[in-house]
Amino acid sequence: MSISERLVMACTLGALVSVPACVDTPGQSPDAGSNSSRDAAADVGRDAAVDAADALTDRGSTQVDVSVGIDRPEVRDVRESDDAPDVVGVADVADVGPPPIRARPIAPLSTSAVTSQRPTLRWVLPEGADGATVELCRDRACDRDRRTINVTGAATRPEAALDAGWWFWRVQARNGAVAVGEMSPTWQFLVGRRDAAVDGSAGAHLDVNGDGFVDIAVGTSPDRENLTISVFLGGAAGLSTTPASTLTGRSGRGEFGTLVSPGDLNGDGFGDLVFQDTIARTEDLSEGRVRVYFGSASGLVAAPVVLVDADHPDAGMGSSLAGVGDVDGDGYADLAVGEMGYSRTVESNEGRVLVFAGGLRGPGRSPAFTIEGAADSYLFGTNVAGGSDMDGDGHAELIVGAYGISRGGARRSGTVSVFRGDGARFAAVPVVTLTSDEMDASFGTTLALGDVNGDGLADLAVGSPASSFGDVIYAGRVRVYAGSASGLAAMPARVIDGTDHGGLGTAMSMGGDLNGDGFADLAIGAPNGRSAEREMGTVTVYAGGAAGVSAAPTWTFLGAGNRFFGQSLVINVGSNGDGIADLIVGDPIGNAVSVFVGGTAGPMAAPTRVIMGPTEPPLFGFLLATH
Repeated sequence: MSISERLVMACTLGALVSVPACVDTPGQSPDAGSNSSRDAAADVGRDAAVDAADALTDRGSTQVDVSVGIDRPEVRDVRESDDAPDVVGVADVADVGPPPIRARPIAPLSTSAVTSQRPTLRWVLPEGADGATVELCRDRACDRDRRTINVTGAATRPEAALDAGWWFWRVQARNGAVAVGEMSPTWQFLVGRRDAAVDGSAGAHLDVNGDGFVDIAVGTSPDRENLTISVFLGGAAGLSTTPASTLTGRSGRGEFGTLVSPGDLNGDGFGDLVFQDTIARTEDLSEGRVRVYFGSASGLVAAPVVLVDADHPDAGMGSSLAGVGDVDGDGYADLAVGEMGYSRTVESNEGRVLVFAGGLRGPGRSPAFTIEGAADSYLFGTNVAGGSDMDGDGHAELIVGAYGISRGGARRSGTVSVFRGDGARFAAVPVVTLTSDEMDASFGTTLALGDVNGDGLADLAVGSPASSFGDVIYAGRVRVYAGSASGLAAMPARVIDGTDHGGLGTAMSMGGDLNGDGFADLAIGAPNGRSAEREMGTVTVYAGGAAGVSAAPTWTFLGAGNRFFGQSLVINVGSNGDGIADLIVGDPIGNAVSVFVGGTAGPMAAPTRVIMGPTEPPLFGFLLATH
């Protein structure tokens, strides 16, 4: 969900009655969206030349034409048109010259979580190699619990189940007993506490320095000058309260929008950070940009790659962002960028999603392909999610929310479309479209993925933060849909309703296991939630299990007297390395982020750590990202 949309919704709900962030920004409307070194991964042989060229020039691909209907978004390849966004800042990434010839890991993607405790490791061999030596370890330097596996070919699995937690691996190509080239970059993956029959990987977790402790990015509110995003590193003692990196917004009437950790976009083994940044071009026009910061052994690299849609500056580029896994199977994470305000004609606002392919130097110069909304005011790309396999075919799906669509007389009831991956791109037509018949419900403005029933397939939670039920206004509703071998279910397995004016579903996370039972849990924010007739914000957590999420909240957390507690939240898979996830909740009115450490009995009732933001800019904690 875009931050501009969150603000509109929050103001509608009365959450920020006296907060300056609710002041209308000239030229913005809900319909228009948001007007708004590193150790380079080596490649091998012919693939290296392709990746290097793709990083600096357009990637070619095939035009796809589909019929256009209300539930059949149009798929276009921007290389065949004049609509290709440009990328500036590529020159900021050091040109390291031709990479050495060596083996290169391709799966599981670095910083992802694996579904099997015996995951298949795959790599590409250079010319002249017939096998490899794989080193599997518990730390990046490979000093702890090193296991050596000699393999003929380009894939292997551990003989025994791996312990839960982070594992690191690297590969040395060989021809017989003779080493070929250099050792590959070191990659990492997270093993869960439950061994699923499905052998795959899902999601990505923010580890910018690759130390095996998950980090967190915290942003201040949009609609203000001098905005910041701060990165706090994880460690054995938990999250640091002092930022390791602070990124500052551009001068003028600038904004930060969405914030995401998409995984490893350049294959060097470190987690990267991506966010939207807008700046005023004129009094009535803000240009959206997407900034990509690469991780490294010393943390985030200072110079970002910046993606710009120069031909459509008012489309709200970056109104939503998501890592979508490795769409084309080349071993680099890919990135989906929403433009919910994109219009084919003047102010038609169909919206679209751009998919950028990762590569040796990060995202490609222009998107590999686009998917467009099929109708006026569709606002396709309100939110995007991906990087997880819902049907067990080994390919991640792309999920796109479009809350602007109206159905059955219900204005802005919203839809969510699921596009199946095939190892090369996403399908032209959604395999399933989820709908709501509720008026102004904002269905699809928030999305969360995770495996809540432990079958190894991703499940989907869809938020409708503005849902109303009779006299219960703006209560919010969350629907949970189960993944299966036949695909995502069309009907929800669980429906969770909020309370009057609570805005349940404004923020959601389903990316971790808070009590160590091997099932992902679902955390839901209601920033206007009440307790004893006071609006203080609430977060409810529904525990996962073999039958899915619980019917009633398993744990409930209340704000410390401040509305907007729960406006942002994440389930962090573990900043202290204990293998159990923690719950992290933003309290922007209190200018704070609270950390509730998980344990076998669930998260602690009171925060074990509170990270306080600076007095300026205010609303620290409005944005959170750890995956």
